[in-house]
Parts: sequence; structure tokens; C-alpha cells
Amino acid sequence: MEPDSDHTKQGILYATGAFTIWGLNPLYFKMVAETSASEIIVQRIVWTAVMLPVVILLAKRMHLLRQVVRSPKLLAGLALTGSLIAVNWMVFTWAVTHDQVLATSMGYFINPLFNVLLGIVFLRERLRSGQWLAVGIASVGVAYMIVQNGNVPWIALVLPVSFGLYGFIRKLLPVDPMSGLLMETVILLPFALGYLFWMEGSTGTVTFGDNWNLKALLVVSGPMTIIPLCLFAAGTKRIPLSTIGILQYLAPSLSFLLAVFVFGEAFQTVQLVSFGLIWLSLAVFTGEGLYTSRNSAIAAPSEA
Repeated sequence: MEPDSDHTKQGILYATGAFTIWGLNPLYFKMVAETSASEIIVQRIVWTAVMLPVVILLAKRMHLLRQVVRSPKLLAGLALTGSLIAVNWMVFTWAVTHDQVLATSMGYFINPLFNVLLGIVFLRERLRSGQWLAVGIASVGVAYMIVQNGNVPWIALVLPVSFGLYGFIRKLLPVDPMSGLLMETVILLPFALGYLFWMEGSTGTVTFGDNWNLKALLVVSGPMTIIPLCLFAAGTKRIPLSTIGILQYLAPSLSFLLAVFVFGEAFQTVQLVSFGLIWLSLAVFTGEGLYTSRNSAIAAPSEA
């Protein structure tokens, strides 16, 4: 029993580490906020593409990478997922550097519920009544914000849609996480570098400037991308997806706390009601899932 227990503890620690880094990401992006969001994304792509091969080599996974490179079909799929993650990174970075961390938090709270909708649309999955209730409550929360503010909370919607589609398509591709991310960034690299040189000729960039402290901080975007991915991959191998499903709320929770108590973003009645409804929907969604899983586990031995 002890080895299994240690295995689970390690998995929880790895996954918690990943979600903690993702949740605290706004602190880093605030530090480089004087750089344009587009240049930050270019730097992120470049340094991930440069550093990740070293990680793959040390992890002895080069054979997995070679399998991906030899498959045009996989490369085409990764071009699509690369585009989706680039959109996600761009919107997230722009939001953080423009004092919209609260909106990013809402987006990632909505993400699990959007994944449920993807299952309905693409996998013909049927929702249980509790799941429908959770989706309905969250929809009311978003609708309330739209009515009260008079505009669509696009950041809170683009983030879960882009990341949800990214995760869904990546699950369909037989690619390990590190090889997949490397090829996505390599595919994006020519476009990113071309855009960087265009920016330098047009408005100037930090990359070709003399602010070496900021340049050094931008290099950190590589490890900030790679480290949580490795921790997450290690965690998912050791613990059930149901545990991952609960731990994933850590990231938007930390972002929410940063937005309200560190960055001082406005949290008024509209936000309180909308977030309250989304939190309620997640409580219903998680509770219903745990209840169903427990009943299935109890029923299984008796059926056998």
C-alpha cells in the first residue's frame, strides 16, 4: 500500500505545482507589462522552442519526437492546436497587461463547463440532470454580466473556448505533451520571428533595445511555459482525472485572489453575482461527478 500512497502523493504535489504556477502567472506578466503582449508571445514561442528540446533530450524522449516529425497528419493537427494556443496566450497576456486578471480567472472557471459542451457537440455525450443544472447556472451567470454591463465578456469566453478546443484536439492526437508543445512552437516560430522583425522596423521592440533586465525577464517565459507542463504531465500519470478535475480550480482561484487583493481590480455587485453563480455551478458539477463516481464504484463489485 505504501508505494501506491507515495505515488499518489507525488502526483498531487506535481499537479498542485503546475496549477499553482499557472495561477500565479499574472505576477510574471505584470513584471513584463511594459512590453507589448504580441512581443511577449513571440518571446514565449522562441524560448520554448529553444529550451524544450534540451528537456526532451534529458528525459530520453527523442524517439517520441521523431515519430511526430515523420507524420504529416500529426504535424497538420499540431499546426491547428498551435494556432489555438497562440490565441489563448495572446488573449491571456493582453488581459493581464491591461488589468483584466479577473476576466481571465472567470474564463478558466468556465473552462471545465465548456469542455462538457464540447463532449455534447463532438462526442454525442449525454449529460446527466446535475450536469445540465451546472451548465444552466453558469450560463445565467454569464448572461447576467452581459445584461448588466451591456457587452459580452469576450476575454472570459475566448480563453475557455480556445483552451478547450486546444485540449480537445490534442487528446485526439497521439502525441506526448512535450513533443506536441515543441512542434507547435516550432511551427509558429517562423511567423513569430517574422512578426518580431516587422515590429522592430515599425515601432521598435524590447528584444533589440538596451533594456537588458527586461530582456532577461522575457527569457523566463520559456521555463514559465515548460515547467508547469512537465509537472502537469507527471501529475496526470500518477493520480485519477477526477483529482485533476478538482485541483484545476486552484489556478483560477489564485488568479482571482491576485486580481482582487494584489492588483486591486474592481469587484462590484455585477462581478459578485456572476462569479457566485459560476462558483455555484462548479460546486454542483463537481459534487454531481463525485457522487456519480462513488455510486459507480459501489455498484461495480456487486455487478461482478
